[in-house]
Amino acid sequence: MENTGRPRGFLSPVCALCWDDLIFTHISARVPGPEHHFLINPYGLMIREITASSLVKVDLDGATHRRGEYGINICRLRDPSALHAARDDALFIAHFHSPDGMGYQRTGGLLPLNQRALATIPRLSYHDYEGIALISTNGSGWSPTSVTRSCANWRNHGTLALGASLERHGRASIQLESACTAQVRTCDRARQVLIAPQAAQDAVRRQIGRSRQPVDGGRKPSSADLGGCLAQGSARCRGFDS
Repeated sequence: MENTGRPRGFLSPVCALCWDDLIFTHISARVPGPEHHFLINPYGLMIREITASSLVKVDLDGATHRRGEYGINICRLRDPSALHAARDDALFIAHFHSPDGMGYQRTGGLLPLNQRALATIPRLSYHDYEGIALISTNGSGWSPTSVTRSCANWRNHGTLALGASLERHGRASIQLESACTAQVRTCDRARQVLIAPQAAQDAVRRQIGRSRQPVDGGRKPSSADLGGCLAQGSARCRGFDS
């Protein structure tokens, strides 16, 4: 990857928004080139402790090609290595075990309760939990080809978002985690849950798939969303821009 600093900057909102899970968060980015190597956060460092030089370069078989003091958790490699290999658009992948990303599943899935959820549901696939993920998928019902959308939910486990660019990946993560948090708060506090009308759900599906018009401005929404998220993260968690 030509610029590890910018993808590393995505770690700041992960830390600031409490999406990290001690040393167990999985974030990876494919390195340009035919080898399909990717960078992944080292096992043993908190998100706020990671530097660009501490990222570990790994191939699809799990062999490390650049490592420092810290290595990798073998259990982290099954999903990112399989997805990086199977999908050309999986350049950036983040897998979170946030409390809300696990807690919203009490209802069985993401409900059409708010605008974030309405924009995420058409892009979300579900997968059953099968135990701790290992490097091999042999004997497992999980397949990377089953992850056909930009967001995924592992029931009883956590969330995953991917994208062909840092902006798309970041926006998918923001939408998914925000929708999960909103649902947890709504279901915990509301006596009656208000589901969005079907007509509104259908309208959002059409709107998120539309082509951008010139009146929208030159900057893509995903880039603007990520820029704001990075700025917020940098303000709350200093040091990621160094």
